[in-house]
Amino acid sequence: MEQQKTGIARNEDNFSLQLQTADGAFHSFVKSDLKSLEHQPRSLMPADYGTSLSPAEIDDIVSYLMKVGRAHPSETR
Repeated sequence: MEQQKTGIARNEDNFSLQLQTADGAFHSFVKSDLKSLEHQPRSLMPADYGTSLSPAEIDDIVSYLMKVGRAHPSETR
């Protein structure tokens, strides 16, 4: 059975891939077992976030990003 999964590559080396899907689940793969692997250089943030998220949700995202930036300042530059 052929499956397609989309998510964030959390751990990857020459032989394996650990993918986290939108539901938070982790999936591990042996790369040689994969039919294909496609990396997409796009944000997971929806393009229409200004209209699809409430002002409170946008505030929450900005607050989170500021908190992460302060906790790891050398990684944000």
